[in-house]
Amino acid sequence: MIITIDGPTASGKSTLAQLVSEQLSFYYLNSGFLYRGLSYILMQKKIHENEVQNYSQDLLKEILDSNKFLYEYDPKSKVKIIFDNNDITKFLKTPEIDKYSSSISKLPIVRLLLLDFQRNLAKKNSLVAEGRDCGTVVFPNAHHKFFLTASLEVRAQRWQKDQMLKGNNFSLQEAMLTIDQRDTRDTKREISPCIPAKEAIIIDNSFLNLQETLIEVLKNYGSNNFD
Repeated sequence: MIITIDGPTASGKSTLAQLVSEQLSFYYLNSGFLYRGLSYILMQKKIHENEVQNYSQDLLKEILDSNKFLYEYDPKSKVKIIFDNNDITKFLKTPEIDKYSSSISKLPIVRLLLLDFQRNLAKKNSLVAEGRDCGTVVFPNAHHKFFLTASLEVRAQRWQKDQMLKGNNFSLQEAMLTIDQRDTRDTKREISPCIPAKEAIIIDNSFLNLQETLIEVLKNYGSNNFD
């Protein structure tokens, strides 16, 4: 069983997907952390985001070798990205990683390699997968598809608050500009744009709290669960 929850930056899909996975006892896949993990490693290797496409497929395959690059999840410790036996998760939520991962996510070779990585996880688990193209590209045959969104201002406020918790201060105007630029990159890219799957149930949570959004997803899951 696969449930996908896609949506733009700060739509609340990560927190929601974790709650859905816990409610249903499913494995939780945060596809964004895979791109962030790869971005962090490439940055550590001093490879500029604009140079990634010039590097060989073998380099990326070496980094994403399943014996070195690990995605782990359990409800208590949440998501972890392990590389070479080192937990790099705490380094993956910075504005620099945001920008880098958004840039390399446009590259066909990066998407192809991470596509295989994600599908391999689905072979072993029933999962809730969240990202930007999980319902359209990664798991086109998912049993249930959702697309979460909210207004630009609401998402900017959420992102601004999240950044404040990390010690990064942005005005609302700066936050809105950052989110708008990310939206443009993600929705206009040729490869796997961030758009709702044709079959997806679209939930605008601009005026819904987390619990209300969760109820909407579980209600639709239950009414359409014929498996």
